[in-house]
Amino acid sequence: MAKVKTFECEIYKKDISIFLGTYDQMLTWAKEEFTNPAYAEFLKSMEESAPGGEADCHYDRGSCIVRLEKYPKSNGEIACMNHELLHAVMFIMNSCGVCYSEQSNNEAFTYLLEWLTKKTLEKEGYEIVEDKLCRK
Repeated sequence: MAKVKTFECEIYKKDISIFLGTYDQMLTWAKEEFTNPAYAEFLKSMEESAPGGEADCHYDRGSCIVRLEKYPKSNGEIACMNHELLHAVMFIMNSCGVCYSEQSNNEAFTYLLEWLTKKTLEKEGYEIVEDKLCRK
């Protein structure tokens, strides 16, 4: 059973979706969710990319989808989640013109990763994706 949680990163004006399920389930959900023609390239790039195994990250325009096969519990699953969330952080920061600097402590990056980690691990807010959307 696939689940999804979507929330807005208000300060950076980006939407983040955490999708728990398979790659095919995520694609089916995304096609139902992102119906605006402005997202056509986003959907096409997801279809053309190879599944990332147990997790992956997709982004375009103002939205980002982090897919995990299941809710992370083990140390390895949490590490994998943070790997994908860091991709989301880099997308958000780059799209807002915030650059990584070797001369800085890069607090904007670290605070955003911390916030995304907490939001992802909060069990509240996940909704079950309709079974009809997850059938191929």
